[in-house]
Order: sequence, then C-alpha cells, then structure tokens
Amino acid sequence: MSSAIAHDFNNSLQSIYGNLELALLKMDNKNPIKKYLSTIKTAVSDAAVRVQLLQRFAGKSKSRYEYIYVNLNQVVKDVIVQTRPLWKDSVQKEGNVIRFETLYADIPGVFGNEGELRSAVYNLIKNSIEAMPRGGVIKIKTSCKDNKVYLKCIDTGTGMDEATKSRVFQPFFSTKGFYEAGRGMGMVNAYSIIKEHCGKLEIIKSQPGKGTEIQIVLPVSDIQEKAEVIEPKNSYVDITANILWVDDDNLIRDVAAEMLEVLGHSGDIVGSGEEALTKLNENNYDLVVTDIGMPGMNGWELADKIKELYKGEIKVAILTGWGDQIDDDEKQRHGVSFIIGKPFKIEQIERLITEAVILEKDDR
Repeated sequence: MSSAIAHDFNNSLQSIYGNLELALLKMDNKNPIKKYLSTIKTAVSDAAVRVQLLQRFAGKSKSRYEYIYVNLNQVVKDVIVQTRPLWKDSVQKEGNVIRFETLYADIPGVFGNEGELRSAVYNLIKNSIEAMPRGGVIKIKTSCKDNKVYLKCIDTGTGMDEATKSRVFQPFFSTKGFYEAGRGMGMVNAYSIIKEHCGKLEIIKSQPGKGTEIQIVLPVSDIQEKAEVIEPKNSYVDITANILWVDDDNLIRDVAAEMLEVLGHSGDIVGSGEEALTKLNENNYDLVVTDIGMPGMNGWELADKIKELYKGEIKVAILTGWGDQIDDDEKQRHGVSFIIGKPFKIEQIERLITEAVILEKDDR
C-alpha cells in the first residue's frame, strides 16, 4: 500500500518540480523571486527523496537513481537555509538563540544522489537543533583525507548516554516523544542513505550535558572515473531529436512539451498508447518516452507493440512513479532501453535524449 501511495505522490511531485524548473529557466537571474522558487524546488526534490525512503522502508526499492557529482559543502549550505524555521524562527520565539559555525574545506565532490545526501545532512542538523531546546552552537566542519570526505556536526546540546548512543540508529527510537518531534526514523534514514553511498555515519563522542559530535564519511577515490561516465561528451552538443512522448496526465504532458521546446527538440505529445501507435505509423521518431500506468494500453504493452512492429529500431524510455521496482530482466523482456523515475529533472531528459540518439546511430 505504501508503494502505491508513493507512486501517486511521485506523479504529483513531477508536475510541481517540472513547472518550477521551467519557471526558473525562463526567469531573469536578477529577479528576487528566483531565490524563493529555488528554495521551493529544493524542498520538492527533498520530498521526492522522502517518498523514495518510504518505498525503501516498505522493502520495495533500493536507491538506484542516477548519481551525480555532488558538492557536499553546498549540500550543507542548502540544509542550513532549509532548516531556518527550526533553528531561528521557532527557537527565537522562545527567547533562545542557535548559532552556526561553519568551516568548509576545499573538498572534492562525492558521487551520489544529491537529494538523499541532503536528507541525511538535514536529519543530522535537525537532531542537533532538537537537542538544544535552550539554544546553543552547531559547528559544521568538512575535510578530506585519504580519499575520503568528512563532514562533522558538533553541537552543544543535551548529549547522549551510552544506552542512547547504542540505539540512536534503531528504527522508531526517539528520546523526544512520539508526537513531540518525530517518529524516530530520521537518524535511521540518514544511516541507511550514507551506508548505500558506501560511507559511514558514526558518533564520535557524546556525553550527557556536553553535546554530541557525529560524523559522515564518504569515499572519493573513484569519483573522477565515474563522473566522466555521466558527463556529456563534446560530440553530443547541438543534437536535435524527434520525440514521441506518451502520458495520460495532462499536467505532465504540458511540462514535457515545454521541456522539449527548451531543449531544442521537436516531437509529439499524446495521451494514450493507441494514439502513440497511430503517430508512429505516420512519423519517424528517435525516441519514445512513455508512462507505465495508463488506461487502455499501458506503457509495457506499448513497449511490447513497438518491439514487435519495429524490431528494436525505435528506442523506448519508460517513465515511472514506482521508484526502482523495475529490474534489468523486465526492461529487456519489453525491449526498453531506459528507465527514468519520477519526478525527473530536465537535465535527465536532456541526457536521456542525447544517449538515445547516440545509441541509435551506433546501432545503424
């Protein structure tokens, strides 16, 4: 059931995120509203990560979304802004002050899911804020040593005894009460995210009344090699393609049409598999992008028909709000070349189209 709810949320988030991206692309950099829209975009991205965590907790999904080159210093800066209502507005209302001290080293990027890493850092900072009901100081330090990036979060809060430290990464464990601050899943999710990024989340030290020092460690040894794999090559520039996009959601169709226009591609946007087959009979397309869950002919059935009629000559990309529940065997069985999870970003669509066109040329 949680998986179905997550699917519906992803579809809704897609419309919001897509429109925000388009609005930001068309807005002048000097427009003061752009800063607020960027903050909303970050919040929507983080909401999508929380939906992914819901799917993962239900045992339905693992984090296989596209990894990118992530600046951990920027992640911290974003989270400090994002948590402002917690450490400034709410705290100062009670006459207390929480102050941040940051020391950012010149660190290399890490290879990972930016939204998930932001969620992990968010939970660390949120935990520190909640440990300082009377105010205090949160120190954030980043560093790099032995091909590893370190992020330390040090607070002057209430601290933890040994029993609490031993349980802090256990599901539903909380010292704050079930209804007061959370559900005891924040640190569990953070631990899970960092572990899936081949890193460590560890408590360095904590004592009652003396605060807590907690640390994230992430590997960087193979980042450059992996980063080169996902970076567009110079030969990809100025590629134009004719795209057939299929989705029964009219809001997503509107977003898709504008994205293709912004990216300089042409194509047709239709609302059903039956319409798609008619268009395929009338026109030539470099790529078909289709949703899975559609009334009548669903995305898998459309992919099967394209495979049958065109013998793999037309590449098919599947859009899904189901997270990572599609394995490689299922892709191959239906003749699908690409899987994109919702909510997708415009740079993902740009890369998808580029790879599809290059792949099509290589197959000829």
